Amino acid sequence: MDFLFLAIKTILRIIIEGGASLVKLLVIFTPVVILLFLLYHASNYFQNLQIKVLGFSKAIWFFAPGIALHEASHFLACVLTGAPVGRVVLFTPRGERGRGGRYTLGFVEHGDPSLPGGDILIALAPFIGISIVLVIAVKLLLPAFTLPPLYAATSGGIAAVPFDYIFKILGSGWALLKSMNWLDIKTYLFLYLMLAAAPGIAPSKEDFRTFWKGVVILFGFFFCFLVLVTMLNVNIYETSLPSFFIRQSAILSSYLSLSLICTLLGMLLFHVLLYLQEKR
Repeated sequence: MDFLFLAIKTILRIIIEGGASLVKLLVIFTPVVILLFLLYHASNYFQNLQIKVLGFSKAIWFFAPGIALHEASHFLACVLTGAPVGRVVLFTPRGERGRGGRYTLGFVEHGDPSLPGGDILIALAPFIGISIVLVIAVKLLLPAFTLPPLYAATSGGIAAVPFDYIFKILGSGWALLKSMNWLDIKTYLFLYLMLAAAPGIAPSKEDFRTFWKGVVILFGFFFCFLVLVTMLNVNIYETSLPSFFIRQSAILSSYLSLSLICTLLGMLLFHVLLYLQEKR
């Protein structure tokens, strides 16, 4: 009887304490997941909008750098995760049958990665790769702009995600516009890179499905990890582990938010162009 009572008490403690810890981790990673979801749909929408305004034959040349960056990101992720790489086509205006037999303007043929979870990193590579390119472009071409952090650290070291972080993103878009010097050629170089790269951020539907599988696996792993440390009476929040996750999540959120800002500004510009086209 005592053993049964002890077992029930232990299980309840694991559920309560592990669940509380999982909620804290959800608070840390949820903005990243939301930004990835928004970027996927915004980027696809922007690509279709460019095709509608420019026509397919002109649009594919306009956002060719975005396609090349997209495939280069996949290729680099394959190298980093140990996936054997076959044919690599960064961009072809004629289109070819790529991975899965789909008609595509660029592709990277690869095998299974040797790194566990590598297929998730390969699927997410365009999100991260193009976001890094845009961050570098901002620093080089628009040094007056600084992307504000979306996180505010609490005294306990856990990130407090503000409910108005969407408004922060919109405010950052306005700040980005204000930082542009319209008499400087670097502003127009950044604008073209922004408009050309943003449509290439979104991975394919197959890659995005892999991403959602990765999210489930990631949170499943963390839940098992939290159950284990709870059973061992280890308080991970007294270690540097949460701070590490907070820093990485905050950096990734800032990079992704810049990509979302660029995509939204590009959508606004092309909607204006579409309106002017229809008024003629």
